[in-house]
Amino acid sequence: MNQPGHDSLMLHTQLLDQYLRRIFAQHSPGTARLYESVLRRAHQEIPVGVIAAGEDELEAWLLRPGWSAKTRDTYRCPIVGLHAWLHRRGITSYDASALLPEIRVGRTLPRPTTDRETERILYTAAHPVRLWAWIAAYSGARVIELTRLDREDMQPEGIRLHGKGDKDRVVPMHPTLWAVLAELPPGPVVVGRFRDPRQLSTRCCVEFRALGIAGGIHRLRHWFATRVLDKHGNLRTVQELLGHSSVATTQIYTQVTNASMRDAVAGLPTLAGESSDGAARNPAGRAHPSPPAVELGPAEGAPPTREAPPGNGRRRAG
Repeated sequence: MNQPGHDSLMLHTQLLDQYLRRIFAQHSPGTARLYESVLRRAHQEIPVGVIAAGEDELEAWLLRPGWSAKTRDTYRCPIVGLHAWLHRRGITSYDASALLPEIRVGRTLPRPTTDRETERILYTAAHPVRLWAWIAAYSGARVIELTRLDREDMQPEGIRLHGKGDKDRVVPMHPTLWAVLAELPPGPVVVGRFRDPRQLSTRCCVEFRALGIAGGIHRLRHWFATRVLDKHGNLRTVQELLGHSSVATTQIYTQVTNASMRDAVAGLPTLAGESSDGAARNPAGRAHPSPPAVELGPAEGAPPTREAPPGNGRRRAG
């Protein structure tokens, strides 16, 4: 496809700006920033721009070497959203993203901190990371929810979290967490530059690394979900506590522990069936156990067993 002229480039940039204004009006700031970052990058890197790109240009950009399947899947959504919007508005004659390949992402495994790691963070991390970690571990708060917390959101009965899409939920207050929070002064819990979720996440990663722990504070949300599921075994309860709209998302956060699996199997009932005569059957399904194996001599009247002559160099197949 030929390079678009200056006027076309200006028009395409205006269309992209118009679409992004719509995204910022309809979605959470985090989602909108993601869309903007992906689309402006695609607009810069695709020779004809993201607006004028056809199927081949979009596919070549999305499937470029070096990106993981998860990255490609994340980048695919804004591209599809933009081109579907262009087609609905009649700006393009067809949806160039309609034939983009589906990206198959492997199963995402939960990465909760261990109990020992969690304890190390809660009692040895530097302030204010330690405070944020207590809240994340005992309420399952997201990073963005931490940045929106105010002291008045925290009461002995529960902690009100302001989630994605302006959806609030109340998580019951754990007594140990309340002991940490009760003496906090009025006002926001997170102040200064750390009210930017990316800054808060980066600060936590640095502190965790200093403690010899990989990953960031989101792992404590995984720990919260895994421990609640391990204790109560109700995935729907975990879903509500985490503020997920789908149980499928909750499953990414919850790790089924070996102890839970052992308890689940050990909890199966022992069933003792009965034979037609009322005798209890053993687990193999027989009414009576098999008699022990004994060596029997040759049957009466049977010809004696003839031994092979020594030294013939052959062994009889047994």
